[in-house]
Amino acid sequence: MTNLNVVTGNNIVGGIVGEATHTLWLCVNTDSVIGGNIVGGVAGKIVGSFDCKYIKNSGVILGRGSTDLHNIGGIAGQIEGNFQPYSILHGSTNIGIVRGNNYDNAGGIAGFISRTLLLESVNAGIIDGGRFSVGGIVGRADLSSAVQCCINTNWIQPFVSTYSGAIIGYSTDPAMNCYFDEQMTIVNGIGNGHSGAIGLQTIDMLGNLLFDSLCSV
Repeated sequence: MTNLNVVTGNNIVGGIVGEATHTLWLCVNTDSVIGGNIVGGVAGKIVGSFDCKYIKNSGVILGRGSTDLHNIGGIAGQIEGNFQPYSILHGSTNIGIVRGNNYDNAGGIAGFISRTLLLESVNAGIIDGGRFSVGGIVGRADLSSAVQCCINTNWIQPFVSTYSGAIIGYSTDPAMNCYFDEQMTIVNGIGNGHSGAIGLQTIDMLGNLLFDSLCSV
């Protein structure tokens, strides 16, 4: 499924769907998504235990408003899995700008995740915003979430963030096997100090060798 048009709205806004309560597969958003409270390139919010794969955003994700704005992300603003099984987001790519200065959490793939496994995903878009946390892959990873085998290649521009990270702004757990371009950012891999995010030189991030090797483990 592909969206080729600008999408605007207020609460829970996405390029394909506002709130997804089902599996998303091969979904692509190519145009701007402009919204209020919870905003994502493909889905505003993903809720439940679903295995969502091969999702891509290339549109600008823009938050508007000034108060009570929570989560904004290149693929999804917010992902909330069940306790068992968790929600899984696998093989997603964002190359669009994510801009949400007045949002609590901003991320290249997702603004906020809970009880979610986020695997083998790439952000190559500029991330601009986040009052509490901003990250190249996830703004805030909470409640038994895991971020593994992910890459961020672009710039993180914190607004007034308490936590800023090239992979995750704030996380309750370490990441695993994630990499970022240390020449494109002045922040650490994970904003609140957890391990699992490794900075490399730009030349070492080029091509597919890094992604192919880390995702084969």
